[in-house]
Amino acid sequence: KVKDYTLEGRILGLKTYGKNDIPYDPCNIFSPIDLVIGIDTVQTNPDKYDYSISSFDHRKVSWILYNDDSSDYYYFKSHTGNNHIIPHTKAVLDALKNISTNDIVILKGSLIDLYGINGNRYWEWTTDTIIGNYDCEIILVDEIEVLKSN
Repeated sequence: KVKDYTLEGRILGLKTYGKNDIPYDPCNIFSPIDLVIGIDTVQTNPDKYDYSISSFDHRKVSWILYNDDSSDYYYFKSHTGNNHIIPHTKAVLDALKNISTNDIVILKGSLIDLYGINGNRYWEWTTDTIIGNYDCEIILVDEIEVLKSN
């Protein structure tokens, strides 16, 4: 456990994983979903930003912001994050099955680092401690609240 963590934001994109999905990664078993979440103005006024999620590749997200204003680009980049979600309870897992883009979520839990042995290979997956700038937060979610989009 790195620290207690609460995150509220708008889901800008999501990708689910099964245990045998590519990229085959031990995390697919216990982290079945990645959420791209926007906070602050990206959450409250998403129409200001003309963007698209272009890909999820090896559990990393890429996006395009269709705007030549560099200040919007850097703001959007620093107020979005790729969040690897690990449901800590069945209730959280069930709630994750019913979320969609534009929903507002409140996630309560912990940021964690993961490590272990996979076959003969030592494996490590570390978390970032703040949202933004393409870094990934690994969140062990104890509680989730979902506010559905209209």
